[in-house]
Amino acid sequence: MDQLQKDLRESEPNLQIEILGVNDFAESAGNPSMTEGRDIPLLQDIDSDGDRLSDNWLNTWDFVYRDVVIVDANNIAVDTYNLTLHSLEEPDSYQTLRQMLIDVAIGAIDANDDLFAVVTGQEADIDVLSNDQGISRLEIESVTVPPHGSAEAITVEFPADLDSVERRIPEIIISEIVPGEYIELYNSRYYEIDLNDVSQVLVSGQHHVAISDLGQELSISARGYRQLPWPESMTATSQSGEFLLYRDNLSGFDVSWKIDDFVAWGDAVADSRIDLAIEADKWYGPPDGTLDLG
Repeated sequence: MDQLQKDLRESEPNLQIEILGVNDFAESAGNPSMTEGRDIPLLQDIDSDGDRLSDNWLNTWDFVYRDVVIVDANNIAVDTYNLTLHSLEEPDSYQTLRQMLIDVAIGAIDANDDLFAVVTGQEADIDVLSNDQGISRLEIESVTVPPHGSAEAITVEFPADLDSVERRIPEIIISEIVPGEYIELYNSRYYEIDLNDVSQVLVSGQHHVAISDLGQELSISARGYRQLPWPESMTATSQSGEFLLYRDNLSGFDVSWKIDDFVAWGDAVADSRIDLAIEADKWYGPPDGTLDLG
């Protein structure tokens, strides 16, 4: 492992790959022989609760003896390589582990709900939308300028399932509303969507209903439409009404950034959320500009 560490520092210095050893609590007596003549740091696990077991080794870690545990820049274990099964004296094993370490170090960093961490001074590709549960935007709060140079934050737009970094295209949007009869939804994706798994919520005034409840045992085909029965709690009429499609109900219904779709017709309604819809760029006014906002 000393040779591998030296190899990586010389051949891939920008990746800053560091190899550490970790020893079981009960094996501390062997530390002198394990560290003699070696440069790699050895971390000694402890038994803080007195149960005669290591606090981390094989208890909270799902690994086995002599596993090389590879973690990413977020300190998340992503792979293992066992040295009992694969001796580094074998050239193929050495090259395999070496490449595994390099691949993880240069791989894109997954942003967890718009949060990520990188090693100081290290360049990194960031998968901004990975595991994204909130607004489709990554905001950089601060950049520490390294002593040897400068740092620049730039804005990049993503054309994938987004119009831009500012805008998110929902899986499901409202297609048509016939008050008292049905609500028709549209699937914007190229795959079938099971409505039992959808987290979106229909909101009108003080009433709301989950799409998963309204569309039990139903699905929407790829790029298809589905009519759902009219929710009994909703009181909209053909003369006036307002419906919002919220991404979920985790933040309540008084935030703009979770509005996936908005439909309004006729006169303004009580408890209107049209200002939130305008803030979310989900409402630009009716085609003829005649909506009376009171």
